[in-house]
Amino acid sequence: MPVAAQSMIFSYFHESELGGHLGVKKTYAKIRAHFVWKGMSRDIRVKVRGCNTCCMSKPAQNTRLGMLASAVAEKPLQKLFIDYVGKFPRSKSGNAVI
Repeated sequence: MPVAAQSMIFSYFHESELGGHLGVKKTYAKIRAHFVWKGMSRDIRVKVRGCNTCCMSKPAQNTRLGMLASAVAEKPLQKLFIDYVGKFPRSKSGNAVI
C-alpha cells in the first residue's frame, strides 16, 4: 500500500473526530478492521508515539509521582503514609491541621 494512502488512513482513524487520538492498541484495532499492510503494527506505533497532539496532552505513563512512590515495606507498619488537611483556624487545643 502506498505511503500516502497509509497516511490518509492513519489520519482518519487517529486524528479525526472519529479517531479521537486513541493509543496504539485501539488505533491499530480500528485500522485492522478495514485495512492490512506489511509492517502495519510498527507504522501505527511510530505514528501514534510521534503524534504532537498526543504527546502534549497525555501524561507519561511511566513517571513516579509524589512521595508515595517508594520501596515496598518488608514488614507490617514499617511505613506509614498520612494525609494532612489545613491550615484551619487554630482550635482551643492549638491544632490547625487535620
